[in-house]
Amino acid sequence: MPDCIALGIDEGDGGFLPYIMTSKVTSVVMPLTSEKLLVGVREGCAAPDLSDFNREASECSDELFIASTANHTDLGRNIGKRWKDKVDSLIQGAFESLKSYQHQNNIEPVITAPTTFTPQLTFIGWLGEEDFTPVVGTVQAIVEKLRRRFDLKRLDGITFTAEFCQTLTEIERDFDTTMTPERTPDHIAQGASAVLVIREGELKVRLVLNKAYALSLVGENMLDASVALHLIVAGLSLTHAVDQFENTLPGFLLEPVSVEDHDAVLHFALRKALRAYRSAYDSAEFGAEDLFEQEFSDCLVRVIDLAYSHIAQAKAAHAADSDHPKLFHAVHSAATDILIEAAKLIGHLHGTGKPALPAPETTVADAITARELAGWFHAFAYDLQRFWQKETWMPEDLYALNIHVERLLWPYRIFLYPADNGEGMILSL
Repeated sequence: MPDCIALGIDEGDGGFLPYIMTSKVTSVVMPLTSEKLLVGVREGCAAPDLSDFNREASECSDELFIASTANHTDLGRNIGKRWKDKVDSLIQGAFESLKSYQHQNNIEPVITAPTTFTPQLTFIGWLGEEDFTPVVGTVQAIVEKLRRRFDLKRLDGITFTAEFCQTLTEIERDFDTTMTPERTPDHIAQGASAVLVIREGELKVRLVLNKAYALSLVGENMLDASVALHLIVAGLSLTHAVDQFENTLPGFLLEPVSVEDHDAVLHFALRKALRAYRSAYDSAEFGAEDLFEQEFSDCLVRVIDLAYSHIAQAKAAHAADSDHPKLFHAVHSAATDILIEAAKLIGHLHGTGKPALPAPETTVADAITARELAGWFHAFAYDLQRFWQKETWMPEDLYALNIHVERLLWPYRIFLYPADNGEGMILSL
């Protein structure tokens, strides 16, 4: 008797899996007693071969396999094999294709991981009868595989929560969030974010995901599982990106910035876009590629329309009150939103080997063209890719990207520039 209760033959895999891991099942087998099996076969499909059912059942078990006699004790060593093989296959296939593509594009070499690493997993808002043990095993398997690709020493842990927004606000940050843009989480997708924290004096990243993604990882819908895997990979990539920043420019991300430092303030709009590009790039081929391309495209369309509406409103208000700081804050925030969403889409397209500019006659391409941003989009894509191909950076490399903030405001005749003393200036015509 396997602890997964029922086994299914998946049309795509052709072999037995725990029933909850199948997506398009052709046969289902459920042990009733030590001598009876209940077998269901989909119309038009062949009956399953049950000659080695005990071995199949033991491998499909997660933690427990009940044998009728002591003759079957040797099957104990098979427990969990099918779960592990399935997860390994899903991760390894995506990992190999990603590694091959990144090698061709000279993004970054594979790293050598430490010998042991166990991520801290936190579950918030789970009911007492809900078992998250399979989630723990699956996430640990994912992290173990990806340690060959990402340096995860700055991973504070992963939280799966039924109270996503509340959890984000309640996480202990242990740094002054009023002095840095890092007070705002990096939003990967709906219900998935990364939060910078300080732990024992070191900058780390806490990943926060909606509880639904944890359930999807071990659920029966493989598309949902791919979405969850994709988001976890994106979060781990973002953790690695933070580590690269901290190794190259120690303290830069949490460094307090004076409002009089024009370059540094303008850069606030770019830093999360750089990370968004990298995490979208690294996770692009880890499942649900078309779904994420559509999601990122739709988000960019919405953000472009909303951001330029806010810019127009801010410009109109400025004409009446001449409040320069208020205008700067409004247009800087709007440009930040566009840069982040554009970086996600560009990173995803680059990660899947597609051109940066979306295909013509799509809604997102029309939105970009309508705002006369096609040329900028190409330039932004080039600069993002080139930035991550560098082995090291200086602050000047980051500030050079500020031109992209300025370019987004030109259509509304808003110009940002530094005064002779380095302070920021804004001109609205």
